[in-house]
Amino acid sequence: GASRSYYLAIAAAAGEAQLCVLPKGSEPHENVRVPRHDLRVQANRPVRFPLFHSDRYPEDESGTLRRLEAADRIGALQTVVKFGRGEAREVPVEIRGELSELDTLALSLVSLHTPHVWRLEFDLRAAAEDEASAVVTAPTAEPDRALLAESLSAALGRTPPLAPLKLMEERAALRRADLPLSSLRAAAETALELEARRRASAAHEALWLNTVSYLMRPGLGHSSDGHLVERAWHLLRRGPHHDRDVQALCDWALFWRRTAPGLASGRQIDLFQRFRRQLTDKRNRPRLKAEGLELWRLAASLEHLPAPDKAELGERLLRNLEEERPESPEASLWALARFGTRQPLYGALEAVLPRALAETWLARLLRLAPSKPLLLAGVEIARKTGDRELDISAEPLSALLRALEKHLPTDRENWNPPLTAPCAREFSQQAGFMGDSLPAGLVIAATDEACFKRHAP
Repeated sequence: GASRSYYLAIAAAAGEAQLCVLPKGSEPHENVRVPRHDLRVQANRPVRFPLFHSDRYPEDESGTLRRLEAADRIGALQTVVKFGRGEAREVPVEIRGELSELDTLALSLVSLHTPHVWRLEFDLRAAAEDEASAVVTAPTAEPDRALLAESLSAALGRTPPLAPLKLMEERAALRRADLPLSSLRAAAETALELEARRRASAAHEALWLNTVSYLMRPGLGHSSDGHLVERAWHLLRRGPHHDRDVQALCDWALFWRRTAPGLASGRQIDLFQRFRRQLTDKRNRPRLKAEGLELWRLAASLEHLPAPDKAELGERLLRNLEEERPESPEASLWALARFGTRQPLYGALEAVLPRALAETWLARLLRLAPSKPLLLAGVEIARKTGDRELDISAEPLSALLRALEKHLPTDRENWNPPLTAPCAREFSQQAGFMGDSLPAGLVIAATDEACFKRHAP
């Protein structure tokens, strides 16, 4: 459970106080309700939600008020809580808190008199030193789930089909990127129930696969994800219904790439074996167009694959880069970076490539024509972890740094930190490394042991 209690600063009659919103010992995904009905949130004006933590009061329950020290403050979230026509007002709310296994504290401000729900999500691993680095933009309100479900059904029930995500945006008056995680997962449940509609046409299937995978991405981070991934897994035996349509095949690969982080190791290996032969052509060269390219991106996203498989796949891509010199190598370099990374997003370190092989790949990359994608792939392969068995040795690291200084001097603030000390990826970096956007407020952050120490055998 939570090693500390978490408190939200509130304005009380006698001055600022801290309200316990998640007691010490709370389990991941345990929904904690703050039993107070005298709380108000200031709407339609910029507001700040300072967050505190403490392990000094294990007896505190949700709703307990304290006066904590300034040193207990760990950050703050700034946003505008939008309500009604836009005039400044106070809205009575109830607070509910939930901690994810990714150490994200989600607080829901539930309006007592209307269906509005505002979600505030704090990344507890950020441990921000100043307020600015802890700021997260919160969605303004959780849209009506019935409205999202009806939008999905209407879009996929037409011939030709409409784009479900676009229709959801229009009817909810909210950008898809701003939909809270709970809304995405609720819509995913509805979309999975509409699975039969993908058979209507190739266009229906492509849109259905694209929509469901977007709503489920990245397959973890929410209490319902285990159930959703289990339902999705049963689709694997059926395969794509329109298996001769290129777009449907591309979206089939995209579907599994987006949900791959939620698959256990054995299932990732099973999935890989099903499409392994489709990665190369009759001459044993990588297929890097259309659905072949999507399959390579899928393979690179399977972080639970054993290191020997990653080594074989990466070697094929690297040899292709050396021999074919493709005009647009970005996708190959992205996949190579994921195969060779020192710091996986969610996978165990046992599946990380040996240091010697990573150093060989790095040296071969640096012999190719320099480009930003190529050098950034090198950064990922040389990323510091703090583990002597994994970290690149001084000589190849120096060669990479010289190349970066020469060709990307203006990007130094981006490539230098991960090459000098272990550091977590920023939210935008995680999205880029995954090759897809992440839901608003969701950050994948492995534990310190998973990131920087080798697991005990």
